Amino acid sequence: MAGETIITVVGNLVDDPELRFTPSGAAVANFRIASTPRTFDRQTNE
Repeated sequence: MAGETIITVVGNLVDDPELRFTPSGAAVANFRIASTPRTFDRQTNE
């Protein structure tokens, strides 16, 4: 698929993913992810 957006998600899966199909037959997956917020310190570069 041209122009498709790709993302990387890092975290812990909270529940089992739910797979369903639209009336046209396209697959759609729903899932919840828990993550810990992180910040960047410019003084320490960490």
